[in-house]
Amino acid sequence: EATISDETNATNPETLEEEEVDAEVPPVESSEGSLSDTEPTVDTIASLTFGASKPGDGSESDPDGLPVRFLKMQKGHREKARKAFAHTLEWRAEHNIDTILFPPRPLYDLCKSIFPHYFPGRDVLNNPILVQRPGLLDLEKAHKYNITMDELLMDFVFALEYCWNIMEPGPPDGVMTTVVDMTGVSLKHIRNGEMRDFILRSIHVISENYPQRSFRTLVINTPRWFGGLFKIIKPLLRESTKKKMEILMRGKNQDNVLRKYLGDASLPRDLLTVAEDNESDLNDEDGNTSDPGPNSSIEQEIRAFVLRRLEQNGMEMFSEPGEG
Repeated sequence: EATISDETNATNPETLEEEEVDAEVPPVESSEGSLSDTEPTVDTIASLTFGASKPGDGSESDPDGLPVRFLKMQKGHREKARKAFAHTLEWRAEHNIDTILFPPRPLYDLCKSIFPHYFPGRDVLNNPILVQRPGLLDLEKAHKYNITMDELLMDFVFALEYCWNIMEPGPPDGVMTTVVDMTGVSLKHIRNGEMRDFILRSIHVISENYPQRSFRTLVINTPRWFGGLFKIIKPLLRESTKKKMEILMRGKNQDNVLRKYLGDASLPRDLLTVAEDNESDLNDEDGNTSDPGPNSSIEQEIRAFVLRRLEQNGMEMFSEPGEG
């Protein structure tokens, strides 16, 4: 059995809810002086540290330092908002979320292969799109390489923190369109305690710590029995979130809804009921293919960021035996 030691995991780890830009971090001052334009970007922990609040989110003028998002989450109830924000600050401190972008992540590719999620592009209103595929959660591979559910959750949180701090640093009230693809989810999966726990914990983490970040959530390819599962999930969702959800079954109507919100340029073709070959429409102005899927330009930028952090720490990305 293949295992990965704890030393390989560079972070202390912990999903359902929620224009291409350069994700380059500006050069910073070194102890020897300014970096020249010809030198590569050198990341510091200061340049990659981000908190739960940021300029312009209302916290600066709020008497309790609360971001407006947390007040909206609690419908203006200040005491509840104060407790919710305090809980988020504790969660971030416990799991080192403020600095989650800084440590090298040699298991990045492996975690993504175990729990597939990706940014295919931006929706018709220019909001980031996040696709999650819980039905493809590969528990067998996770066990093989000793990857815990906490590590997978933290890998997902890493993606969210990258989104809201590097890819989409402002405005502070930015939102995303989330597509939850239920392909592969069966009653057998739901009865699996480990998978059910992962789904419920991920919903809780995102709902409690990233409030008011959802523009629209599309739950697609739902099986006929999904209503029973939704009864378990529903209590974990806020009313505002429920109002932004659309639960869809495979078919023409689902394809139309995906096109309506995502737009053709950012619609992963493998999510369509009827596959289309529109590669000619997916070329950028330089003639390069921009695939709105797991290998989108945004995903390439995020992976380049991860590889840069590995290189700066003299490390390499872990590859499964037989790969690369």
